[in-house]
Formats: sequence, C-alpha cells, structure tokens
Amino acid sequence: MSVTVKGLDSLINKVNNIGKNGQMAAKESVEKMAAAVERQARINANTGSHPKGSYSMTATPLIPFGPNSAQVGRAKTSKKGFGSRGSGHIPGTGPGPNMVTGTLNRSIIYTSNPVGLVGYMAVVGPTAIYGRAVELGNPRWKSGVKYPYLRPAYEELMASGELQAIHQAVVNKYILGRG
Repeated sequence: MSVTVKGLDSLINKVNNIGKNGQMAAKESVEKMAAAVERQARINANTGSHPKGSYSMTATPLIPFGPNSAQVGRAKTSKKGFGSRGSGHIPGTGPGPNMVTGTLNRSIIYTSNPVGLVGYMAVVGPTAIYGRAVELGNPRWKSGVKYPYLRPAYEELMASGELQAIHQAVVNKYILGRG
C-alpha cells in the first residue's frame, strides 16, 4: 500500500520560503503601519492655525470695533493679555494645537530597525524638541493644556482595524502568496 500526497512539493517550497519572506514581510508590515500612524499623527497635530507672529493661540474672531458697532474687523492681539507670548492657551478655546510654521508637523517621522532574526520595530514620534510637551502637556504652561496627537493616532488606527488590515495584506502577499 502506498500513499500519495498531492501538492506536497508546493507545501515544502512554501514552508522553505516562509523564513526568507518572513523578514521582508516583517519589515514591510511594520513600516506601512508606522507610516499610517505618522500620517494620522500629522493630521491630529494640525487642527488649527494662526498667522506667524500674532501669538494668538486660537482663530481670531470677528468682533465689532470702532466708533459705531456696525464696523466689523479682526480683534487685535494683545502683547499683555491673552494671546501674548507666555500667556498660555486658554482651555476650551480651540480644538488642538495650532500650526504656525509647520515645524511640529514636519518633525513627525518614523524609523524602523531589525529586531532579532526576522523581526522589525518602528518608532514614530516628533523630532521637534517641544513635541513631547504638546502631546503630554508642560508643567510650565499656565493653563495646563495638552494636545495629544500621537497616541490618539495609534489608538484610532487600532480601533478602526486599519493597522490589522495593513499587516494582513502584507502577510497575504509574502507568506500566503495571495498578493
């Protein structure tokens, strides 16, 4: 009596390729997921703006001014009160950090490095020195405000299933040969 297994050669080839493809899959999966977190963090870190040099931390509202209240114009930024450098952001007056020069946004990057034989690790974060203070808050800020942009980016992508979908697509491509 003999037993013939059809497709055994194909299975052996796939098993042999798992190790070779595993490293490529790990690298691509981690880098694509890190790029998605980076992209979402940049969106989260750009929820407002004001003109460079105005120091206003929220959009300047249109307000009545002048001898009669029918005239409407932009509020002036005070160098002594709210809106002056060092006065702090007033909680509840804006949705998040304002983009003035775009430094924080441009500084959000990812790096990836091999870990072990076939693993990869990515780190996503800002290179701007104040990026951590925006995310976690700064005890020197009078208002105590903080604007998390990085952790919510990761949590949103995990909750939506986008990171899992990225990983599954890469596994399908390299390990299962379906992509």
